[in-house]
Amino acid sequence: MEKTPQEQFYEVYEPLRKRYRLLSHIKASVFKPDEDVIEIYKDTGKDKKLLYRSKGELEDCYKQMILNLRVYENEQKKREPGKLSSSCST
Repeated sequence: MEKTPQEQFYEVYEPLRKRYRLLSHIKASVFKPDEDVIEIYKDTGKDKKLLYRSKGELEDCYKQMILNLRVYENEQKKREPGKLSSSCST
């Protein structure tokens, strides 16, 4: 059985949450389903910085956040020390 967008989101989000100190805020409305919101924050200690925000129907928000989190993960991996670029020559 195929996983729901929510299950897929948490598969991507949970490891990143732990590794990069991310926080999520999810608001779903029964009365206004097109105004659901998912926000992803970076915990910086004293406060938090908004990284991504998606508004619309919840399923679409989950799908958008999966894409956003994959981009974030790739950006963070490029910044990690000890990673060599494939364009380096010896």
